[in-house]
Amino acid sequence: MQVPDLEDQKFKFLREDAPWMDAVHAILGSDCKLHYMGCMLSQPNSSCQHWHSDGDHLSDDEHLPAYAVNVFVPLIDMDPSL
Repeated sequence: MQVPDLEDQKFKFLREDAPWMDAVHAILGSDCKLHYMGCMLSQPNSSCQHWHSDGDHLSDDEHLPAYAVNVFVPLIDMDPSL
């Protein structure tokens, strides 16, 4: 879901000042742009999703360089056993 408040300056730490931006720039280049920012919600005891791609490939015929990076930030403590 889109959350317009995430565009506020107080959430800059999730965009240009985010700790993962060095890795994103190394993968995509320093001129990369944020395309989308939103929230996902999962209720306690929800079933797991099947494996899926979060974005389409640019070509079905050849291997191309990365054009996008998805970053997920959990807002709760994560348990690696789940």
